[in-house]
Amino acid sequence: MRVGAGRGVVGTDIGDVDIFIVSDDLYARGVAAGSKGRNGALRVGETIKYFPEIASVEQRISSEIGTGASVRIFSTQGFMRVRNGFEVFG
Repeated sequence: MRVGAGRGVVGTDIGDVDIFIVSDDLYARGVAAGSKGRNGALRVGETIKYFPEIASVEQRISSEIGTGASVRIFSTQGFMRVRNGFEVFG
């Protein structure tokens, strides 16, 4: 398996996988539910708390690939702040 990581590093020896969902709607729903939503992003723990369905997918991905996975929700504006540090697929 080859996975893109921060700063354009690609390889097979990865420690974990970070999955970013960019959705203004999900971000707004998280904030409305009580998330602090700092800098246009929900923390991993907030994503799990306010979106338990995503948490179950996160656990399944971790199990399937045999390493940790975490999912974070960003607003479009929040993701644009961090985007340059990651290889973006899509």
